[in-house]
Amino acid sequence: MSAVLLPDSRITSMVMGNDIFAYAQAYDGDLYQFVGAVEDGVAYYGQRRKSGVIIERLRGSKPGPNAPKLFTPLAAVSFVDELNKPMAEKFVFYLDDNNILHDQYYNSSTNNEFQHGTLSNLKIQCAHYSSLAAVTIKGDVVNHMCLFYQTPDKDASVKMVSFAGWHRTWEHGKANLRDPPLYGTSLTAVPPRPGYLGRGGSDDSNKGQPIYYLQMDNNAVGSGQGTSEPLPLSGYDNDGKPVAFPPHTSLTAVDNGSQLHLIYKSHSGKVKVIRLDPNQGLQVPELFFHDLNVAPRSYISACLAPNTGINTSIVLFYQVLDEVSRKVQMTARVVSRPAAAASGTQWNVSDKEILGV
Repeated sequence: MSAVLLPDSRITSMVMGNDIFAYAQAYDGDLYQFVGAVEDGVAYYGQRRKSGVIIERLRGSKPGPNAPKLFTPLAAVSFVDELNKPMAEKFVFYLDDNNILHDQYYNSSTNNEFQHGTLSNLKIQCAHYSSLAAVTIKGDVVNHMCLFYQTPDKDASVKMVSFAGWHRTWEHGKANLRDPPLYGTSLTAVPPRPGYLGRGGSDDSNKGQPIYYLQMDNNAVGSGQGTSEPLPLSGYDNDGKPVAFPPHTSLTAVDNGSQLHLIYKSHSGKVKVIRLDPNQGLQVPELFFHDLNVAPRSYISACLAPNTGINTSIVLFYQVLDEVSRKVQMTARVVSRPAAAASGTQWNVSDKEILGV
């Protein structure tokens, strides 16, 4: 089964077991799941028989119950209640036509298909321009999911709602970031680890939740650690000011345990990556790859391929303009190099795998 994708659809991705899942919106508003895997750490291949719609938008000619809005933001995570257990559930988050948060979830041991979750019972209304970011975090006793969104308030603050394993309930979190973030900024988050637990400040409510976004006043990267201090970008400051990112670039981050990679689209449309050092902030940007046919307004999403040994293999999803059909299509690439490679080492880039036609 294949999908006609909505041009400029939001994209999100996650890993569970050996499978890699990507989500985007089809032209009719349905949310579509693409399933694939990485072979030998260097090539992605799609598994079309496992791919398909997880929730439809229309029932007849009108939006159905809990239907996603067109151009909804998306976020996805894998989850399991207990610590140190294999992930068993998939959660996909989106907004409806009233900008209320919803979730669709799948349990590999009990469900045959995605089901609508309970998040919408909280009636959380996001800004119509909000992005979403989600991450699974290890707690002291159980795992937790944290979902970040932008509010419709004047300060455009980023707030959090969390879900605790075993309790299986959603609660409003303490995170309330007023950096201030840019209206409609891209959001991305990774699990915390030593070195990425904060950058100072007296407010510990955001500590341990590495979330990244663009700041309103200077388009620099900010971090959700309870501080308004921009992250320094080594070698790229202009008169002591942080580098300015494209205002509504798409941000996506992955962490291989030793280096955190923040991936974004540059002003010229090139896909670049910056390593984040916990002591020195952002490092010099490196060219990830340059695809001349990346759709100008394409969103991007990345995840780490599992079981790749000493290599860091990052699967990147984005939309391209097909030169022959002139249609916008979903595609995936694997970008890899040794995990211990020095800064500036060229990334190995796989061929494109077209996922939606």
